Amino acid sequence: MNTLELIQQLIKRPKHAFQIIESEQRGGLIPYCFLLLAIALFWLGYLAMVDQTWLHEHTVNTLANNVSPAEREQIAQGDMLKYNALIGSFIVLTLQGLILAAILNLFTKIDESNTDNFKDWLGNVWWTQLPAIPQLLLALLVMFVLNDPQTLHTDLFVTSINNIINLDESSPFYAFAAGLDVFSIWSYLLLFYLIATRTNLSTQLCFTISLLPAVTELCISYIAS
Repeated sequence: MNTLELIQQLIKRPKHAFQIIESEQRGGLIPYCFLLLAIALFWLGYLAMVDQTWLHEHTVNTLANNVSPAEREQIAQGDMLKYNALIGSFIVLTLQGLILAAILNLFTKIDESNTDNFKDWLGNVWWTQLPAIPQLLLALLVMFVLNDPQTLHTDLFVTSINNIINLDESSPFYAFAAGLDVFSIWSYLLLFYLIATRTNLSTQLCFTISLLPAVTELCISYIAS
């Protein structure tokens, strides 16, 4: 089964898809590269449509109390803003994958018959993150439809829970609320099927472990604020 067919199975029959991934010993490099490509496409598309002057001023004003004047001047440069967005998003994605793999590796030890190690989980978690791709493409489409060059990238994620509760950027839970949406819930669902496929844990335990990353993100959002 090729990668596109496997992705279709992840949408229609996720448990079956993870069984195929396990039986064929599929690694996580391909989905990881797809995710990086989607992130790059989003930022390049967004920065091509947004009002650069307005975005620079907004970014500098937002960080005014947290960085030095020299750093603010550096951030205000267009290329630096672009590189920060791209590299920062790549780093965040990678860290999320590493944290998620660590959580799975730790808590699935409850199942004594499970022999998956950290590397195994890291390879598998990238498949559960694929819903981020349609999320990013939808955000680009929203930017195109709005045709408003003075739009923050966070406002483009129209399925975000923060569009309902409207937390301010100063809120300690803003990052979590802005990142939680239909697509991330889809990722948690895929994570549940991944755990259920690769372990003999009860449905309740699989469900609980699949929600631990959300709890971790909530804590990190609060601490980082």
